Amino acid sequence: MELRHLRYFIVVAEELSYTRAAARLHVSAPPLSVQIKQLQVEVGHALIVCIGRALHLTDAGRVFLERARHIIGQVDEAVVLARQAACGKVGELTIGYNPVAEHSVLTQIVRAFSRLSPDIRITLRSLRTPQQVEALARNELDLGFVCPPLSTDDLETHFLTEQPFVALLPKHHRLANHTSVPFSALSDEPLVICSRTLDPDAYRQLQDEFSRVHAAFNVALELESARAMIDFVVEGAGCGIAPEYVRALCPSSVVCRPLESQGLKRVLAVAKQRDRGGLVESFCQFAIAQSYEIAAVSASLRPQVRAGASGRALRPVAVIGS
Repeated sequence: MELRHLRYFIVVAEELSYTRAAARLHVSAPPLSVQIKQLQVEVGHALIVCIGRALHLTDAGRVFLERARHIIGQVDEAVVLARQAACGKVGELTIGYNPVAEHSVLTQIVRAFSRLSPDIRITLRSLRTPQQVEALARNELDLGFVCPPLSTDDLETHFLTEQPFVALLPKHHRLANHTSVPFSALSDEPLVICSRTLDPDAYRQLQDEFSRVHAAFNVALELESARAMIDFVVEGAGCGIAPEYVRALCPSSVVCRPLESQGLKRVLAVAKQRDRGGLVESFCQFAIAQSYEIAAVSASLRPQVRAGASGRALRPVAVIGS
């Protein structure tokens, strides 16, 4: 049984005439009659009977007509939805995100996308980058907000934004009054950082930077979240090092200072399977465009650097929460 058999039956049942039904379907009447007879043979019961010169639906035919209309309606709706999904207008997306995304561009991108495409259902999953790579490979995620480099070349990634690392210091720490902090100044300081298991690349970057300036990389605690890191810094367990988004999370008892380094930054990108198009590609391109817009707005709001008496630029010192 094919969909065309159902469509033919519906029209014949509505017209109760092979001639009129054939005209609507743009086919000839004899082949149409043959198709209906084949359908009845497959069903095993008469659906349409001829009494005199008129066609009549049987009880089985009336039930079959109702279900056939429902099936064809669902198929037609599925076609429309599939076409809309291919254009990025409807569907479902499962998106992974990490802490860098959560505290930078994720909320703005998702909210803006949902305003433009309210018929798309988005499910967000909080996962570290290595876990997202695995989930993307298993097709458990459509896209992921990740921090490159990734452990595979099978995924397509697009740059969104980047964040420099900052030092988190107790308010009365000896370095708290510095405009910026060199890595060498943190030599032998007990460090509170993200677990190397959860974020191996960030750990390696910090390790390499300490090695570059011949400073001791003295890790006191490896933690699973930025909030836990901040709590331990507040308690005086050590100095924290994290991407700049932590500024927004710090209480007044913690000071954030830029770290002096040679381009040490945490890059955020959107990743997907290379062959995924349609809705997935639409969201990907939207995220890229939106991240540039967010960056432009942030740049326009950034305080202007003013010159001091010596003519050198003065960098403003911001104590978070004070």
